[in-house]
Amino acid sequence: MTGESGGYVQRRRDLRKNRAVPRRAGFHIAPSFIGDALMMRTTGMITLLALAGICAPLDAQAVPGVGDPALFLGVGAFDYSLREDGRSAMFAGRLERDITNRLIGEGGILYARVGEPGSEDATNYLVPELQLQAQLKAGRFAPYIGVGAGVALDFRPDSMHTHATVSTSIGFRAWLSELAALRSEFRVRAVAGGRDGGGSSRELVVGLLI
Repeated sequence: MTGESGGYVQRRRDLRKNRAVPRRAGFHIAPSFIGDALMMRTTGMITLLALAGICAPLDAQAVPGVGDPALFLGVGAFDYSLREDGRSAMFAGRLERDITNRLIGEGGILYARVGEPGSEDATNYLVPELQLQAQLKAGRFAPYIGVGAGVALDFRPDSMHTHATVSTSIGFRAWLSELAALRSEFRVRAVAGGRDGGGSSRELVVGLLI
C-alpha cells in the first residue's frame, strides 16, 4: 500500500510539473481583447433590443411624427483595416430627422482610437458624415438600411491625414415612447487613401435615441 501511495503522489507531482503555467512577466490587456469583449457584449445587447422591439405592443404606435429631430448617442466596437489592423471601442453621436415616413436624413460623428494591437501609440480617429436611410415602420419596430459619405480624420502625432469615406448601414429602431427609442446598427465603411491611411472598417453600435 505504501508503494502504491508513493507512486500516486509521484504521478501527481509529475502532472503539476508538466502543466502549462501562464507567464506573469507583466499584466497587459490588448486592445484587440477589449474590442472582442465589447463586440460580444454589443451583439448580446442588439439581440435583446430586437426582442424588445418585436415584443412591444404594436397597437400603441408610440413613434414620433415626421419632421421631429432626434439625437442618437451610442457605443460599440470598431473593427478596422487602415494603416494598422485592429479593433477598439467607438463612440457615436448622430442627429437625425424624418424627411418622410420612410426616409430619414442623418448627420453624425464617430470617434475611435486606432493603432497596432498591443501598442501604446494609438491615435485619435474622427469621422463626420451624412447618411440617408430608408426605413420600414412596423409599429414600434423600424428596421432600416442607409448609405452615406463623409471625411475620415486621422490625427497622427506629427500631422493630420484627411480621407474621403463612404458607408452603408443596416439597423433598427425600437421605440419605447414618443420621446425615446433603442437603436442598433452595423455599418461598413470604405476609406480612400491607399497605403496613406485608406482601407475599411466594420462598426457595430448600440445606444439610445432621444
